[in-house]
Amino acid sequence: MAGSTWVAMIIGALLLILLLVFIMQNPEAVELKLFAWEFSVPSGVGFLLAAIVGALIMALVGGVRMFELRRAAKRG
Repeated sequence: MAGSTWVAMIIGALLLILLLVFIMQNPEAVELKLFAWEFSVPSGVGFLLAAIVGALIMALVGGVRMFELRRAAKRG
């Protein structure tokens, strides 16, 4: 169990390093528009923000599913 945790942490650290390199190599500013707001950010940061939002949505969906499964298990 602890070994798999270390492997996951190492893979996560490598992915973060790759993401940092990607962000540093893509400094060109792009305009992002969301409803009435407009942002000008480096393209790498824009991709990072999109990935974070996607991960948060997936975590929310997973959390709701776990809640449903626990509630169903308690009912028996």
